[in-house]
Amino acid sequence: MASRRKLGINFGPEDLNIVEVEKQRIICHYHIPYLESQDKAEVVDVADQIMLAAVLQKTLREKQIKTDEVIATIPAKEVLLRSFLIPILPQREIKPVIDFEARKYVPIKLDLLSFDYILQKVKEKSGAKFKTHFIGIKQDVLDKFIYSLEQSSLKVLGMETSPLSLFRVLIYKKLAKINSNIAIVETNRNEGNICIIEKGYPHLIRDFKLASISKDIYAKDQETILAVLDKELRHSFDYYRRQTTKYEIDQIFVFSEERDESIKEHLTREFNIKTSLVNPGELVGLREDIKIGELKAYGAALRSSFTPTIAIDLYKKKRPAEQKEKKEDVEIPEVPISVKTVIRTSIISAVFILLFYLFVDYSQIVGLKNKLNNLSQKRLSLKHKLSSLNLVDLQSIKNIYEEQLTSLTEAKKTTFITPLLNTLPSLMPKGVWLSRIDLRLDPELVFRLEGKAYLEDEAEQIKAVNKLASVIKENKEFKKIFNIIDLDYVKQTMIDDFAVSEFGITCK
Repeated sequence: MASRRKLGINFGPEDLNIVEVEKQRIICHYHIPYLESQDKAEVVDVADQIMLAAVLQKTLREKQIKTDEVIATIPAKEVLLRSFLIPILPQREIKPVIDFEARKYVPIKLDLLSFDYILQKVKEKSGAKFKTHFIGIKQDVLDKFIYSLEQSSLKVLGMETSPLSLFRVLIYKKLAKINSNIAIVETNRNEGNICIIEKGYPHLIRDFKLASISKDIYAKDQETILAVLDKELRHSFDYYRRQTTKYEIDQIFVFSEERDESIKEHLTREFNIKTSLVNPGELVGLREDIKIGELKAYGAALRSSFTPTIAIDLYKKKRPAEQKEKKEDVEIPEVPISVKTVIRTSIISAVFILLFYLFVDYSQIVGLKNKLNNLSQKRLSLKHKLSSLNLVDLQSIKNIYEEQLTSLTEAKKTTFITPLLNTLPSLMPKGVWLSRIDLRLDPELVFRLEGKAYLEDEAEQIKAVNKLASVIKENKEFKKIFNIIDLDYVKQTMIDDFAVSEFGITCK
């Protein structure tokens, strides 16, 4: 019988947070810094899997935590989120299509990612489609977190990114509604992140730095922090509105180590959106002070008993082969055997085998005779046709045959294009897409690409196009076939009030 208690663990940038939950109620919670003194480093590199495992094992042992089923949260900066549309398809056809489409939008090979996705049915001008919300993490990064959990003899039930855990707590505590559009903003001493969730589906997750402002930013430079939040929120809201023009943000939830009401007042005034400054202790009904990381761990532990629309799991455990149950030894009773029975059975078997082979041979003979008759009839028919043809007709037949043979040979020559087309999606930089592909074989082989690039900074558009030309030149599939790869042109054009860079690349 599965334990009613669950562990939630949050891997923060500077500390580890553990929460034990029973019936959706916090039994105990712990906040463990990775380093005994934070003066040793501004930010701890949580990529050290041995250090993570050591801290976790020590904590479980010292706190005498016996619960072994865990759901963990990963820092938002470690994951990537992409959204794209696919047609409405049967369930069995969805995954191959998503794998194909994801290669266009994800800058990392899918083989190097652990990923999950959820589908949102939306109405477009062309009809209903699935909006795919794709979340992934580098497999080697995920493995370091999994290593620390498994080395601590914990059974991993799932792994997700921390903003989604905070969202689950907000829904469970009824501070937010599942059909609303909210922005979750988190800041600490060094960094922050923003997550926009529309009707239960994540549309944006992005992180930003605060460490460069001041070593003690909350004490010395509060106005600068507000300026950074303004800038990052405006960028995030602008991106969201470009992607989804129908909806607006209903509410902003701010999780901040500095519980300053001026943050709430400032954001409400600047964006004209209701803003709430969340106090973790008050939210979960505890009198003592708890950290935001412990709130994330609590949200993770709630996953097993309370699941809103979001169901992203980055942990893909390979199930071990089930061991076959050992059958108990059963005593088989002896059956008396008579000589007459053995002889009778042997004769019947021999007759049956003989009849079977005779039937097989007869069937093969009949089949061969039919084939011979068909060939004889075709031969007579062909002989009759040839006898009625003159030399000109025969020459015409020969020319048609040679033309078809030439067409087939030319078609075989173009099979080289398949590896190039398979390679192209993985070479595309962020913000760059192709609009036209031309192939010419005569008088010389020419492969031409045309496309567009759009990024907020126009200079970055040019860099992205140059990067594409460079990676094509260095790609082994293109090197096998082409000696010359040139960037023909890059020019600026306007599309719906957006400055876009158009380009052409020729491979010879």
